Amino acid sequence: MLLVFKLQGLNKVKPPVVLQEFVNHRGVVFKVYVAGGYVQCVKRRSLPDVVPADHTNELGTDEGVLFFSQISNLNTYKHKADSHLGGMNVDEAELPPSSFITSMARALQSKLRLHLFNFDMIRDATDPGEEEYLVIDINYFPGYAKMPGFETILTDFFWDVLHRRGANFA
Repeated sequence: MLLVFKLQGLNKVKPPVVLQEFVNHRGVVFKVYVAGGYVQCVKRRSLPDVVPADHTNELGTDEGVLFFSQISNLNTYKHKADSHLGGMNVDEAELPPSSFITSMARALQSKLRLHLFNFDMIRDATDPGEEEYLVIDINYFPGYAKMPGFETILTDFFWDVLHRRGANFA
């Protein structure tokens, strides 16, 4: 993965690629797990906000790009860029309203015809007075290991599927 800060940075991108606009989101991603009728939202650390800077070499690069293999590896660059990258302590981030999360999960469940999936959502930090959320990723069979209580939730889900013989899960 990489962040492109300057037009010439696109020369470093090798196809095939998926391009996605970066939206400042205070460094927090909301991971919403869905298993049948169960919906749970947790918050995780994400890429920090990028504050416009005149000199991208202060971000640890002079080529207009910042490479990293995982979000957790961004810490390598963070100490060089404290004045240009910003974020929020994940513990301080407020979860989206549960009614909104459930409504969003049900709509995706219906449209995608999936019963076991998760999606990632961010809160746009462009206007702090507004609550605008963006779905940035959908996974049709995600890892649940980081979801609190996943063993019981998944056992209940599969038990329900087994006993209904899939009648309501088609």
